[in-house]
Amino acid sequence: MKLILTVILFIVFNPSFAQNLKTTSVMGYTYSAVTQSYVPNSLKVEYADESGFVVREEKYEYSNGDWVPTYLTESTFDENTFITHSEIKVFANGKWLNLSEYSLYLNSLKQKDKEVWREWVNNTYVDSRQSLYSYENDMLRNITQQTNDNGNWINSVKEDITYNPDGTESERMLSTWSNAWMESSKTSSTWDSNGNLVTETIEANMGGIWGPFQQTNRQYNDVNDLTYYESLTYDSTVPAWVPSQNIEIEYDEWGQKLLAIYSNYIESGTGSWEPYWKDEYEYEDATSIENEEEIISDFYLTQNYPNPFNPSTNISFTLPMGSEVELVVYSVTGETVARLVSGYLSAGVYTEVFDATYLSSGIYFFKLQTDAFVEVKKMLLLK
Repeated sequence: MKLILTVILFIVFNPSFAQNLKTTSVMGYTYSAVTQSYVPNSLKVEYADESGFVVREEKYEYSNGDWVPTYLTESTFDENTFITHSEIKVFANGKWLNLSEYSLYLNSLKQKDKEVWREWVNNTYVDSRQSLYSYENDMLRNITQQTNDNGNWINSVKEDITYNPDGTESERMLSTWSNAWMESSKTSSTWDSNGNLVTETIEANMGGIWGPFQQTNRQYNDVNDLTYYESLTYDSTVPAWVPSQNIEIEYDEWGQKLLAIYSNYIESGTGSWEPYWKDEYEYEDATSIENEEEIISDFYLTQNYPNPFNPSTNISFTLPMGSEVELVVYSVTGETVARLVSGYLSAGVYTEVFDATYLSSGIYFFKLQTDAFVEVKKMLLLK
């Protein structure tokens, strides 16, 4: 799909376009062991700009048959791919309300210097916590987290980092503050020859005695995409590492995530994995065209934008020749809810606005039919 879409856009449109927003929708499902089926739970929609940076993220929860908005995050990036500022809003009483914001400050070498999180209190942002970064020979050596107590920054957690000769991280020592820094845990990392993190082993400081606590293992495919993640906890009564949770990830042929299944390890009985969550991924490209005077060589129906939408959305299509055209919107039951185009159109690029003000939330389908072409796409109305 991605390759076909890229080719069609190259043929139909001028390569110089105003913006190209890629939409990633992640539908989350909880697993019911009773019915042995998945139930919709959450939806996350990410909008990425032409550089691949997620500039907007919307979150929804499934409640009483409807998708209800919960959180909105809008972010800006710098040339080093760092998020320099994010603002998070929460949906309440029918509108978006400020919740928190994040700011990143860089040093003269364009490295992370300080991160600050602020909470919305009494109609203004108030400093809540911050992370301070320190370096040695251009290598990150220390991250200190502090919390704000009535205008005073108080130490909270510190991480000291050491490295292998090849530059990969070797160990991360975590210390907590209580009038002095006290070492609480350390994480040792191993890497494969491709630079992928394979294993992390966490040891905990229990009264001055270090002992194994938790371990995570990872597997990758031939193109270094993470395909399997497993966490284990250490049972000192056995003693042995006992599986706890895992994630299995599937990709399409272009390296995009398709599916992630989360499971818990059930020790009773045979000791098997039981799923508790599933994420399904969908990808769409929404392009704003700057110049539509290029030669059009094929029929094409563009995914509506925005999607999900409320209450209106844009549906665009291209015609390489004049034709009788029908553009119709259907409900999931097959009922016609809108007829946007019905008649003869000349060759060109067209955009129609679908207004769903008086329709209920749910999935709808739109179909473009000409003398020589038929295509159907789905869209999601969220109120």
